[in-house]
Amino acid sequence: RHGRCSTYRNLFLTMLLGGLWHGANWTFVFWGFLQGVLLILHRLLGEILQAFRVREGAGLDRTLSLLGWP
Repeated sequence: RHGRCSTYRNLFLTMLLGGLWHGANWTFVFWGFLQGVLLILHRLLGEILQAFRVREGAGLDRTLSLLGWP
């Protein structure tokens, strides 16, 4: 509700803190960092693909459904 940057920041911080929650080891912190980055990339890619769906139509929808992308 406060914009995309806020959402991305919150996703990243939540996953980073989740890594700390699992253990105070650098591997857990790195896991949280990596998960946060991947979630942000997933959301960005979804937004980009949604923009293409509007322009390209049904052909892209079929291709994405074959790849397992909703």
